[in-house]
Amino acid sequence: MTVIHLDRREPGLVLEDIMAEFENGRPVILPTDTLYGIGAPISDHSALRRIFELKSRPLELTLPIALGNLKMVDETALVRSWQRSTLGENLPGPVTFILEARENLDPLVVRNGTIAVRVPGHPLFIPLTTLAGPIALTSANRHGGSEFLNASEIDREWAGELLIIEDDTALAGKASAVLDITRELPTVLREGNLNMDELMGEKHGG
Repeated sequence: MTVIHLDRREPGLVLEDIMAEFENGRPVILPTDTLYGIGAPISDHSALRRIFELKSRPLELTLPIALGNLKMVDETALVRSWQRSTLGENLPGPVTFILEARENLDPLVVRNGTIAVRVPGHPLFIPLTTLAGPIALTSANRHGGSEFLNASEIDREWAGELLIIEDDTALAGKASAVLDITRELPTVLREGNLNMDELMGEKHGG
């Protein structure tokens, strides 16, 4: 496979290459606002299974979902009125939210009736999810390995197995924060690179 540089001013130029891989059931390495991720449409069960196989990821560790905008959250999750302000204040951005999953989603993205969703602050995801729909996206390292900030390192690790969309300048270098907001009192599952008190607001931050 190959490495294609992404021009952030014209992210649509790489869409044809990405969609060709998706249509052939192959995941793609994508840049985000945090780390490089490996992704595939949640509508393609075989491609999701392929992500687990490539990463040697345990099946019980279901895959998070990347969306292009806040409106798409309702396609995958049941969003309560009291959750919308938290989502609106923090997305797009480096935060993954745990929400109640809608029915009939692939079991590889649903855990105990919940789903992990985020809207990366990267221009690629609006046009990409418009074409492909919600994308299952997890860090591009093999399970238990170091995370990647450099496309050339990924290319060496994966030995040309996958298409890599390169945008090294976009990455913040730390995985997204993870916040469970299925209940009115949020639970921090991973702090990421954010002030959790500010993230949860005065009502819940103490």
